This record gives sequence, C-alpha cells and structure tokens, in this order.
Amino acid sequence: MHLAARNGVYAEVAMLLEDERLVDPDVADSCGNSAFLLSAANGHMAVLWRLLDDGRVDPDRPNAVGNSALICAANKGEEQTVAALLGLERVDPNRVGCTHGIVGNSALLLACLAGHLP
Repeated sequence: MHLAARNGVYAEVAMLLEDERLVDPDVADSCGNSAFLLSAANGHMAVLWRLLDDGRVDPDRPNAVGNSALICAANKGEEQTVAALLGLERVDPNRVGCTHGIVGNSALLLACLAGHLP
C-alpha cells in the first residue's frame, strides 16, 4: 500500500482497499508514515481522495517525528494537496513537527522558508 501510494499507483491502491481484510490503510511504515501521508507528500491527489473516501485513514496522523501530511506537502510545495488538506475539518493547520532537524516547524513556516507561496 505504501509503495503504491507514494508512487501514485491509483489502481493498486483501489484494489487493495476493495477488501478490508487485505490491508489497513492507516498503518504506519518503519518511519511512522501512513500511505495517506506519502500520497499527500508526493502530490498524488487521486490516491489521496481514494484513501479518504475509504474512511479508515486519519488525515492528520503524524509520522514518527511529528510531521503530518499537511506539513510534508507544504514542505515539498504541493500547493494543490495543501489546499485540499486545509479544506478538511480533521486536519490541524497549526500542528508542528520536525523538519530539517528543527522541531516546531508548521506547514506555513515550511512553505514560507522554501518559497512555496503562491
């Protein structure tokens, strides 16, 4: 699931979600990343929406260092993903994580520092 979500392979993600017994879409990898976070960080909107539609993912679940999907997407300049995540009630825009070895980075701060503002 994680590899398919990170690479935006919608058909594989959809197939895995068909049978709830096959996979838990909110399980974390060894770094604490969920498939949802990986799809968001890489701008794979179709996969992101499919995972959300499944209803078993927490879109604000942080990884092992406290970064959420929003923080990761903002850090990588995924504007469309950031806009979609900000539209979700279950996403905290003020969550802080650890990026570049610095604790306390918010999505807004990272977007500003990286020049990812429209």
